[in-house]
Amino acid sequence: MPYSVTTGLALIFLGAVVLKLRLKRLRRLAIAAVPVGMLMTALGDAFAAAVFIFAWIAVAWLCNR
Repeated sequence: MPYSVTTGLALIFLGAVVLKLRLKRLRRLAIAAVPVGMLMTALGDAFAAAVFIFAWIAVAWLCNR
């Protein structure tokens, strides 16, 4: 399922952006979207392991700035 990797990455990054911008109405959705996106990315394919690590670092960097 190659689409799950890209969908997972989209969920991760959009969730991180929502959390970074502190959009109150979308906060709960973003908190749920980030772990779901990470799970979808990790279960996608072999290449997803490297992408998953990159996404994890990017989310941590965006949320801790």
